[in-house]
Amino acid sequence: MTMEKLTTGAAYGVSAGSILNGLLNSYSPEQWNAIGVLAGVSLAAYMKNIIIITSYILKIRYRCRN
Repeated sequence: MTMEKLTTGAAYGVSAGSILNGLLNSYSPEQWNAIGVLAGVSLAAYMKNIIIITSYILKIRYRCRN
């Protein structure tokens, strides 16, 4: 690994850390709670739809085989 790649990686890491720090500090704890609840509800709805679609596809495949 060359020194140039090492310093470039370090610079990108510092930049990403700075952006992440700014994002984390831009919301209050109450706002982060609301974001977490919305993300959890969205993930649960997404997973429910995946399960429903998968079971539907499996039923169609089972009917085609019999």
